[in-house]
Formats: sequence, structure tokens, C-alpha cells
Amino acid sequence: MLAVPGGGCPDHCCHTWEVFVDKKSFKSLKKIGDIVVKQLANSNLKLTRISETNYATIKMDEKSMCPFLDSENLCQIHKRCGHQALPHTCQDYPRVFNWFGEQIESSLSLSCPSAAKEILFNPAAMMFDAKKYNPSQLNHGNIGGLIHQQLPDWLSIIREFCFAVILDEKLDLSTKLFMIGLFLKQSEEHLDNIPRLQQLIVSMAEMAQDGTIAKLFATLPVEPLLKWKLFASQDAQLSFNRPIIKEREETEGLSLSDFRFNQCRMQLFSLLKENESTLAVSLRESKDSQIEILKHNVKFFESILSKAQKNTLNQYFDENPQIMLNYLIYYFYHYQFMIREDKSPFQFFKILVVDLMMLKSYLSGIAIKQGKLTDEWLLQLFQSYARQRQHQSSFIAGLEAQLNNAHINNPGAIFGVLK
Repeated sequence: MLAVPGGGCPDHCCHTWEVFVDKKSFKSLKKIGDIVVKQLANSNLKLTRISETNYATIKMDEKSMCPFLDSENLCQIHKRCGHQALPHTCQDYPRVFNWFGEQIESSLSLSCPSAAKEILFNPAAMMFDAKKYNPSQLNHGNIGGLIHQQLPDWLSIIREFCFAVILDEKLDLSTKLFMIGLFLKQSEEHLDNIPRLQQLIVSMAEMAQDGTIAKLFATLPVEPLLKWKLFASQDAQLSFNRPIIKEREETEGLSLSDFRFNQCRMQLFSLLKENESTLAVSLRESKDSQIEILKHNVKFFESILSKAQKNTLNQYFDENPQIMLNYLIYYFYHYQFMIREDKSPFQFFKILVVDLMMLKSYLSGIAIKQGKLTDEWLLQLFQSYARQRQHQSSFIAGLEAQLNNAHINNPGAIFGVLK
């Protein structure tokens, strides 16, 4: 049972969202017996009539906070009238339910701090069991995903393969991801040929067993330039397209979730800013070209990643192996390969790789500046990144545009980002 801390939540869900109010809740709140809640509803619910589930929205105040909060950040609807009086959106979050064929899969939104803690740190979080429910009882019938008629025959096959690889204790994390990516790339031409997919799975298992997968991955070059370009472009989107160093340390006017993400990000940016100062001195003393400046930035960025990996991250994740195992299983389970967003399996894999690279970059800054990596910092980063990420609809489009601009026709390039 997920427990949330209410007003004590470090990044509560009652700010900066566009909260939809369903028709039933809208009408109930408008005529509710509690005069305080009724007055708040009359003043702060904006009618939209878009649908039964999006019949109105809550108008946030000048600080982008929900007007139904009291001075202790507790919801007055919940406190004065009970859980059932809340709009369905507020009752349901952070729980998510998705159809996967004929079954419904329960999940949580990583953007919720309590949910993120459960997903990342509970060793049993991604162990599944089966129960019977009436679909109408789950999130008021608001269930996403793919029903039986929409679920491709190949999806469950490749997802089970990915789960099996993630849980294989004989492979390190990067090799697991390479193996998954290689399989997804090779399988794209055979998605409608189930026997061929099964043959590929057998072949991949044999290649892992005899060490071929690990040897192939070892021969791939590192892609420091691509890492830097991807990081710079994607971070710009997450931070409202400010320049890579300038003014990103400013926190005035940031929402709570923006501020928490910025705290994580500035650990890395303080290092990059030190590099910028050193580079400025070098430029005054030389006539380095823009190409040389780029090379310097790429080299410095890669040195941060390498130093953090060697000195801190390897040890931390060796001591806490369930974190990345849980995260990867969650990623494949929760997002369902982004089929509803018309992504191919390999496109989905590339999005995963960039997400992992972004998280590793920020973690590297934290590890170096703090001299260690703690559970608290990791949780804050993963949760705040997820919250920023899920509300940036342009993030994936920008990511794919950047990959196209980099002219990555060879899939080995994206595999090199794993190194």
C-alpha cells in the first residue's frame, strides 16, 4: 500500500499541474455542504466541458499552487470532506493502470516522491502478482494501454526477452542494454514473423552464453561528442532553453519541482562553469577555433563522467543493485515501448539510452561535488527528472531531431553512448 506524507511531501502534486476535474466531481463540489470548500470551488474551478473526465480545471494561484491548499499544504477538500470528495485526478494520482492485452497492469508515476522511493528502493517493487478487479473500480475506469485488439503479437515476446536480459546476473548493466538494443534493432524487420523473433532470441542467448555479446560491446568506440551534444540539447529543453551555462543557476521564480531539479543539475553545472572560467583564460592567451573549444568541452564533460563512474557510481550501484534493475524493468513495463506514440522498438530503445545518459550525467555532477552519492540525492534526481520530463512534450521530439542532426545512420553510435 503506497503511503504519501501529505503536507510534508518534498514535491507535492498540488502545484504547476493542469488538474482536470471530472463532471461528477465538479457538480458535487459546486453544491457541497462545506461552505469553505464550496466557496473555493466557485472561485477556482474553470469550466471547459471538453469531456466527462475533463469537464473543468483548477485555476492555480499566482505561485502556481492549488488554491484548495491550506497554510500547512494540506488539501482542504480532503481534510474537510474526505477522500471521496476529491476530483478523480487527485484521487487516482500517482496510480496508473494500463491494459496489456486482456490483463490490466498496475503501475505508479515516478514523478511522485513516495512512488519513486517505492519503485527504486524496494527490492520487491517490480515483482508481479495477479488479482481480480472490476476495471471500473480502478482509477474510476481511467485505464490506458493497449487492449487485446491493439496489442501486437510481438510485443509481449520482446518485452519478456528484455525482462529476462535485465535480470541476467551474469551480465553487467551496459552489456545488458547493448544486448537488448541489438536484439530490438535486428527484430524490427521481423516483427510480424513470430518464429523468426523466437530464432533471434535463441541466437542472442547463445551469443551471451559464449561471450560474443560482451566482445562485440567491448569493440564499440565511446561517443563523447554525441553524449555532449545530446546532453546539451536535452538539458536546454528541460531548463526552458537557457544557454548551456549562463543563468542556469538562477532559481528565482522556479516552481518547487523546478527548484528540486535545478538543485541536482547545478551540481554538474558548477563543474562546467569552472571549466568555462578556465577556458576563458585559455582563449585570452590563444586563438583557439570554435572546433577546438568544442573539443575542450567534450573532453572535460567526458572526464566528469569517467571520474564519477570510477570513484563513486560503480561502488554505489554495486552496493544497491536493485535500483537500476527496478528502474529498467519499470521503464519497459510502464511505457509499453511507447507503441501508442508510434515508436518502433529501436526508437524506444534510443529514448531509454538518452534518459539513462542524462541521469548518469547529473549523478556524476552530484557525486563529484558532494564527494559521494546518497540515496536522498539519487531519489531527488530520478523523481524531479521524471516530473520535468513527463511534462515536456517536446523532449522526445527534440531528442529525435538531435539524433537525426547528428547523422546517426550506424546504430553503433547510440550503443557507444552506453559506454
